[in-house]
Formats: sequence, C-alpha cells, structure tokens
Amino acid sequence: TSGMPKAGTLVSNGEDVVRADSEGRYVIEAEPGKHSFVFVTVPNAYRARDSFFQSLTAESSRIDFMLDSAPERRTAVFSLAHLSDTHLGTEQERVPTERLLTSDLRELADIESPDLIICTGDLTENGTLPELYLLRETIARTAAPFIPVWGGHDSASEYVEKGDGRDCTANFTKVLGPVCFSFDWGGRHFVAYAAEDEFIAPDDRDRKDRWLRADLAMKPKGQETVLLMHPPPTV
Repeated sequence: TSGMPKAGTLVSNGEDVVRADSEGRYVIEAEPGKHSFVFVTVPNAYRARDSFFQSLTAESSRIDFMLDSAPERRTAVFSLAHLSDTHLGTEQERVPTERLLTSDLRELADIESPDLIICTGDLTENGTLPELYLLRETIARTAAPFIPVWGGHDSASEYVEKGDGRDCTANFTKVLGPVCFSFDWGGRHFVAYAAEDEFIAPDDRDRKDRWLRADLAMKPKGQETVLLMHPPPTV
C-alpha cells in the first residue's frame, strides 16, 4: 500500500508503523482480513482533509491522505473538553437521547468554547448500528473537533451475540473507524487505546499491542504523551 501524506507523517496498518519519506511517500504491508484500516497520525498543526483513516479492501493498492495546514493546532496552550460515558441510546426512558446530548454539547460550546472535545468510551449504550450512526450525526454538528474513543458499551450488542474473546468491534469500526489510533496536537502526542480485551479477538489484541509499542517508539524523545482509554490502567 502506498500513498502521499506530509513528509515524516506516521502511517499504520494497526500493527506496524512507518514514516513517510522526504517526498511524503510510504510503503506498508497490509493484509485485508488481518488489517482493517490504514491510517495516519495527523501531525501537529495539521488536520485531515477528509479522514485520517481508510478501510482496507482486497482492491486496495494505493491509499492517499490529504492533510491541510491548521496552525491553530500548533499552540501548546489550548482548551480541551474531556467527556466520557455519554451512553447515547434510542429509548428515552432508559438512556440519554440525541436531543439531550445535542443540548449538552451546545451548552458546552456556548460556555467553554473548547478547541477540542475528546470522549473516552461508552459513547453509546449498546453499540448498535442505529446508535452509532446517530452518534456520528450528533458529533458532526459540534463546532470543535470531536474525537470518539471506543469503550466496551460501544460493543455491548455484539458481545451478547458473540461472547468473550471474539471480535465485537465491527459496528464501531464500520461507523467511526479504528479503536486504536494517535494524533498530535499542541506539541503533545495523543494515543487512543482499546483496553477492554474481552471484546477483542486474541490476534487483534496482539496486533494492537504491537501497534502501541511501535507508535510510542516513533515519537520524539521527551514529547508529552496523553493516553486516551475508557477504563483506567491496571498497572
């Protein structure tokens, strides 16, 4: 797989990480069925024009990413709103609805005007496709970039069907993208990591752990790292 991101940009298949050369080209081995996405670590002071990830298919041979300059993301001082456990559902009697979440996000924007919003897991109640699509529509309307991070509830419906140790992230990845990824903002390195292994197949657990080690090994020494995950670390 080859593409043309900004020179030096990190590119990954969710397991391995490579760095684009001086002309912005990269080569990475990616196998459909084994790897779901090819994605970039969006560099400091840039934004992805369309998306930072693309799904991998049997027809994939070249994947390009377009990055636009975003100087407002360079400054080390910025306003970040951290949310968690929004548990968006479709039954008003049980869990928050789109109307309530939209109202809360609008109030957040009016009062705080954050530069960036990050929600670390359990964005939906059951992780059904209707819930996830509704979530995507809701967060697309926020003024600030909204970073959705996977949590176990975002795979609950699949877990009930498939059980422990099986891949239960298909709905989330279909609608919102990778469950593990990274990006740079304000000189810091942000890493989203899926830590609830009971929802993830053993081979994918190994791949995401290899990705995490590779991603961290590629960042500049001394760069501050922010880990984004739903449950707290156990060690």
